[in-house]
Amino acid sequence: MPEGRITGPAAAVGLRGWDLSDAPWLSAWADATENGWEMIFESLLRYRGNMVRTDKQADLAAAMGLRPVQNPQTPLGAAPQQAAAENPEERHKIWQDSIRTLKTSPRIWALGIDGMGGDPDGTASTAALQEQWQLLNATVPGAAAYILLQGETVALYQEGKLKIPDSVIPVLTPAPSASSAGGPGPGAQHGLWFSLCRRDKLTGNPMTAYPGGDTAVNGMLQGAWRGGVRSFWMVGTGDLRPSLMELNLTGALWCTPDTDCAAQRTAYLRCTYRAPDGWALTDSALEDLSVCLRARAESAVQAGSPPQPVGEAFLTRSTRLFASAWLCGKTQGQPEAQAYREQQLVKLKKYRLGLAPGPQADGVNALIQEMEDGLWP
Repeated sequence: MPEGRITGPAAAVGLRGWDLSDAPWLSAWADATENGWEMIFESLLRYRGNMVRTDKQADLAAAMGLRPVQNPQTPLGAAPQQAAAENPEERHKIWQDSIRTLKTSPRIWALGIDGMGGDPDGTASTAALQEQWQLLNATVPGAAAYILLQGETVALYQEGKLKIPDSVIPVLTPAPSASSAGGPGPGAQHGLWFSLCRRDKLTGNPMTAYPGGDTAVNGMLQGAWRGGVRSFWMVGTGDLRPSLMELNLTGALWCTPDTDCAAQRTAYLRCTYRAPDGWALTDSALEDLSVCLRARAESAVQAGSPPQPVGEAFLTRSTRLFASAWLCGKTQGQPEAQAYREQQLVKLKKYRLGLAPGPQADGVNALIQEMEDGLWP
């Protein structure tokens, strides 16, 4: 490819990116692979993303043209400190010192304070946000900044009690199956932050890809666009690969919001299921596969109120609960407990065969020995 700037039509959404902060397997792979993080960031750039939330290699991301996004849990990059909530002067100093330390690196700044949802009339929170913005704008004029609205804070904002500086982007957190992201209307500056990764509600650990499929994601994003949410789209990728089809659609929608979901799915499948020797699925087979994928998403088990697709996360729930009880020793003396233990020991030994020599294999060997000796659980 010749050197020089490659240009194309402007994307519809202003700030577009991936949240890679909760991708344990992807992160481990990238750390262990030469140029692993570079390949991840390049993939985002190919989807015409321009920002990234990552706990690793933020300097590399910036060097490649992506704008690192601050953690919403540490506004202005300052670690949470009790003094910031209790002493206005100390709070001012903490924020100012953090801004001065980080001002030379390009980034998208996070605003916010602890306890905003507990401020019934929004007065104190509004004053704190104004103070943060004034400090930031005085040191980094024209800085891009956002505030993540969650829980009770959303109600305060929608009721008009929480006032956000005009140049700061309010970011909402809809579920991928939401019909609308709750935007205030065309022309308003708003953003959304949603995840394609299902989590365990007890531990918060990522478990499976979003089971609702690309149709639900498409409805939510197009509804958000129509509602005026056009300034900031951040998608939590999880470990990336399980959600490639939905990420492909998201990349198309933030450039062209009226993208046809079914056509995009077929195009993705056409590129995915082919071989270097020229083999590819026929048009008829592609259509059949597209229908199957859509039907799989529509058939996902739903739970909660309002109902949400839970898919594989639900199907493994009973097994996970039992395994947790077993590991904690709560199954001792229970019918079938010993049989379950022996069954898992067989599986653990098979798992061990696939591990290369090293600390992980040594740990599994030790666990197997403890189980055989009757020490575990």
